[in-house]
Amino acid sequence: MWWGLELSGVWAVLAGLVLLPGVVAVLIRDSLVETEPRGIQHLFVNAAVFDVGIYLCLLVFSPLGLTPYPIASPFNIMTAVAAFLFAVFLGAVSGIGSSRGVWQRILFSLKWTKKGSKNTWVDGFQRAEEAGAWAYVHLKDGRRVLGMPKYYSANREKTAVYLIRGPRNEEPVKIYDQQGKNPIPQPGPGVLITPAAEITLISFLDPPLPD
Repeated sequence: MWWGLELSGVWAVLAGLVLLPGVVAVLIRDSLVETEPRGIQHLFVNAAVFDVGIYLCLLVFSPLGLTPYPIASPFNIMTAVAAFLFAVFLGAVSGIGSSRGVWQRILFSLKWTKKGSKNTWVDGFQRAEEAGAWAYVHLKDGRRVLGMPKYYSANREKTAVYLIRGPRNEEPVKIYDQQGKNPIPQPGPGVLITPAAEITLISFLDPPLPD
C-alpha cells in the first residue's frame, strides 16, 4: 500500500512515473538557465523537490476536484493535466528567477547569505546591467573593447561577450590598441568577443567614458 493505494499491475507502472511532472519542471528550469551538464542524480533529486511543490499545489486546489497526485485511483485526467501545468509554471518561475538572480537577491536582503551565486561571471554582468554600466574588456593580445554589454555567456570557462552601442546609439563600440589608445569606433551595431580572443579583465564603468 502507498498513500492508501495498492501498487499492482498498471498502477505499479504509474507509480514509477511519479517523478515525471518534476522532471518536466527541471528540464524547463534548466532550459532557461545555462549550466554545465549534470548527471542523472541531479535530475531526479531536483525532480523530487519540484514534485513536492506540485503535490502541494494540487492539495490546495483539491476542492476543485483535483486528487493529491496523478497516479491516484481512479485515474483523473484533470489532475494529470493540472500537474503538468503546475510543472511548467514552477519550472518557468524557478528558471527566470535563477537567470535574473532574484533568489540570491532575496537571500541578500534577508541577510541569510553574503555569498554570490556559483557563477560570479554572470553575477558581475547582472549587477553591471542593473547599474547601466559600460564594459571595458581587456583581451590577451593587449587590445581593449568598450561598449554596453548586451549578451554574455553563462559558461565562465568559455567567456564570450556581445557589446553594443549606447542607449541612444550616440556612442559606438570602440576598439583600442595594445596601449589602450587610438580608439577605433565601430560602425556596426555591436562587437562579439568570442572565447578565442581570451578575455583577461573586464572593468565596468559609469559615464563619462574614457576617450
